Parts: sequence; structure tokens; C-alpha cells
Amino acid sequence: MADFEELFQRNRAWVRTRLAEDPEFFRNLADGQRPPFLFIGCSDSRKCLNKMIDANLGEFFVHRNIANQVPLRDDNVQAVLEFGILNLEVQHVVVGGHTRCGGVEAALAGVQEGALGSWLGELRNLAAIHGEEMGALPGPSERADRLSEINVLAQVKNVLLSTAYRTAKGAGAAPTVHGWMFDLSSGLIKEMDLPLEEWAAEGLL
Repeated sequence: MADFEELFQRNRAWVRTRLAEDPEFFRNLADGQRPPFLFIGCSDSRKCLNKMIDANLGEFFVHRNIANQVPLRDDNVQAVLEFGILNLEVQHVVVGGHTRCGGVEAALAGVQEGALGSWLGELRNLAAIHGEEMGALPGPSERADRLSEINVLAQVKNVLLSTAYRTAKGAGAAPTVHGWMFDLSSGLIKEMDLPLEEWAAEGLL
């Protein structure tokens, strides 16, 4: 583990490397952003999108919170969707969950106290709705990973229900939505199958 001061040393070394490769790197970076992707992921320290897909700076507009939630009544998440979809005009919105998610495990454990408990309310509801399926799985890790998948689908649907997405859809400029699962034990990403026909029938697409 790095100590605090080492973080600044790493930053300076990274800057030197970038400038050696391209003296105009930071001037170009400061000119503005036009990312094609908006990514909503978990705050988990083991999941860094840029490293896991070797992304360049400026490719992804990113929002992270515990258990990659997209609550319709949360101004923070909705502001990210509004800016990403309507101002930056991203072409894709990705909700990315992952295996062994601590937030999901806390929801399954029934945590209700404090800000965390309040934040996990929708996840606890999903766990209750899918209780029979959860109970049929062999252990807590399998239940948590399955709930993570169910949660990704629910949060992608929330993207479709957001004011920003519906506004873009009305203008004929809606981005494509995706659900991803990161497997921390292998490092691989799986694109989830979304119930697109069902959502289209509901008028969401």
C-alpha cells in the first residue's frame, strides 16, 4: 500500500511520462471533453474502469456510488445523466456491477442503519422480490453475485425511466444502454442480456 505522500510522487511521474510521449497532452486535455460513453459503476476500490479496459482519458464520463445505483429521486445521479446525455451527448450509457460487491452483501444482510441503509433500500427491495431465487442458491457469495446481476438490470431500467433519457428519446437522440458485470476473480467483463423487447413493449425504448 502506498503512503499518502507517494501518491504525489506517482502523479508527477505520470505527468512526466505523458509529456515525454506528447508535449501537448495536457493542453489538448484541457480543451474540453466529448466522451462517447457514460459509465455508472460501483465505488469499490478494486474496480477501476480505466485500468480494467485500458481506456484513454476523455473516453468515459464516469459516476460511481455504492452498488452502482441509479435512483430516480437522487439529484446527484440524475444530474450526471442529464449532463452526460443532454450536454455531452454520449452515445452509450453503461451500468456496471461486479462480483463480491460489498454494498450488495450489506443489502442481503439487511443493513438499514444510517445513510448506507437508506441508500440500499432499493437493493433490499430487489432481494425481497427475488427471495425465492436467492434462497435456492448454494451460498452467500452466489446470492450476492446473482443479486448484483439483477440490480444491474434494474438500474439500466432506471436509466430508461430518467428524465434525461426520455428527453433525448423524444428528440430522436437517445443513447444505447448496456449492463455489464465485472468478474473480480478473472478480471473479465460480461455484457448482460437486457430484456429489450419487454422494455420496448413498455414504451421505454
